[in-house]
Amino acid sequence: MLDYSLITLQYANTLLSASPSSSFLALRRIELYNSQSMDIQIIFPSIVKGIETGPAGGYRVTKTTDGKEVRHIDEKYLHHYKPYPNESEVLCNIGESRGVRGRPVIVRCTVLGYEPAATRGAMILQGTYEVQVHETKANEEYTTTLPVWKLQRRYLVSLPNV
Repeated sequence: MLDYSLITLQYANTLLSASPSSSFLALRRIELYNSQSMDIQIIFPSIVKGIETGPAGGYRVTKTTDGKEVRHIDEKYLHHYKPYPNESEVLCNIGESRGVRGRPVIVRCTVLGYEPAATRGAMILQGTYEVQVHETKANEEYTTTLPVWKLQRRYLVSLPNV
């Protein structure tokens, strides 16, 4: 399991380097997706680490699913994170596969409630959701509490009625 408290400690000096003109400050929780894509996208919370310098520009972002850093992300792909409303259909990481080590078990869930831990910084990932895990071949339906970074959602562009 990833220790997200290290993000704050390890990068304390660089994380606060976001420009005042930037829409996305360091240590803010965001979601990455292409709002113009017609494909269904699976999106999840990420954390802005800072702004890239140099000609390529963009943002440095840490993905919460695996803790990996993604660089040079254009601002148009960053969107402010909003907690998922109650009754939202989401995807939940409920553990590791027994057959393939390190492969997460992702199942459909319904959000029942959200409890924030903080509004910014690495502690935002310590917030929790209460979810109803849907029945699958491997498990019965049940209610559980999961950290923010264990939930993902589907995103599909809504087309205006023509």
